[in-house]
Amino acid sequence: MDSIASRYALALNKIAKETGQLQASLEVCQQALILFELEPTFTKFLANEFYSKEDKFKLIDRIFPVNDWLYLSNFMKLTLVKHRINAIQSILKEAIELIQHELKTQNGIVYSVTPLTQDQLSKLVIALKAYYGYPVTLQNLLKTDLIGGIVLDIQGKVFDASMIEKLNNLRQRLLKRG
Repeated sequence: MDSIASRYALALNKIAKETGQLQASLEVCQQALILFELEPTFTKFLANEFYSKEDKFKLIDRIFPVNDWLYLSNFMKLTLVKHRINAIQSILKEAIELIQHELKTQNGIVYSVTPLTQDQLSKLVIALKAYYGYPVTLQNLLKTDLIGGIVLDIQGKVFDASMIEKLNNLRQRLLKRG
């Protein structure tokens, strides 16, 4: 952890711990990351030297009001002043990982062809807690090209139990046999 993004992420994590707002900070960082990923023009605007710092600060204040976004508004202004705004997504991703480590929790996505029932999600959460040793929060997203089964993505670690994967494995075994 020696990169610039890592050092800024450590600072965000430290602020979250010192203010006693780890869970709220996690949610704020996750929402901000989604915003930056969905609107890449926002980062481009903030990094553009043709716009004044005051205009950029006004936009940050409008999008990240202090009441709703804790300290993130001031943190964003700091990254802007220090010319680190282009690294904001990396900073937020690393901060999310650090805060989740502090909270001993993980977020994940379970992809399926049809929506999973609450009972199915609960069973997955229990199994993942046993595997990781701490709770995992799952979001269910639909992916119709799976044919059947599920794919779990927990912080970049993928567990593929889809029909497509099973068919691919069968094909590979048959090809090896000749």
